[in-house]
Amino acid sequence: MIKLRPDKGLEYYITDYIEGVGNSRREFTGGPEGVLKPAKTAKEVIERYYVANKSLFDVHSSMRRHMKNAQKLGLDRKKVLTTFEKRGRGKDGAYLEKGLFNPFFPSKPIQEKFFEISSETGMENPFKEALPIIKKMYKDFSNKKMDGNFEFKLEDYLPQSAPGSQSALPPTPMPSPNVVNPQPQLATAQGLTPTEMALLSPEEQQMRLRQRGMV
Repeated sequence: MIKLRPDKGLEYYITDYIEGVGNSRREFTGGPEGVLKPAKTAKEVIERYYVANKSLFDVHSSMRRHMKNAQKLGLDRKKVLTTFEKRGRGKDGAYLEKGLFNPFFPSKPIQEKFFEISSETGMENPFKEALPIIKKMYKDFSNKKMDGNFEFKLEDYLPQSAPGSQSALPPTPMPSPNVVNPQPQLATAQGLTPTEMALLSPEEQQMRLRQRGMV
């Protein structure tokens, strides 16, 4: 008989998880389809944002399943979380245990890079144009249960071009300087992350606080 070591198995899965998170973020910025290049369109920015979050959701969902399977094999909850802490990923363990998806949102440096490219090339900033739709996607993806499927469809977010026009995207406000990468983030004194405070309505903020048992 071979003694099962679900803690060791979980450690291997955490390594895959860390790599998967990084790869998912690079779906937006890196590779031949990455959006931090001149001549990219708002449509391409929206597409890559969807792809990055679909990939990230799958990575998070898979890791959560591994956590639950480890518990079925006899690893108690505390030891599961301790395994994450040993890898310096304690916050990830607590986040995954809750099972509510926290989407990727382009960090401030990424947003600034878009502005730099636009300034250097004299071309329109595709992120600025796509931002209203990206904000909507972020809100829609937030708090999606990881135990389900990522049922969102890309075509529901792509702008519909009118005949003879370049784009049908809505007017875009300047991005808030407080918008930063929400995964992982520390909550502010109000109990919300900077991204949540910047993007969620007051009603949605109250709902998020209730989910965290803070109101």
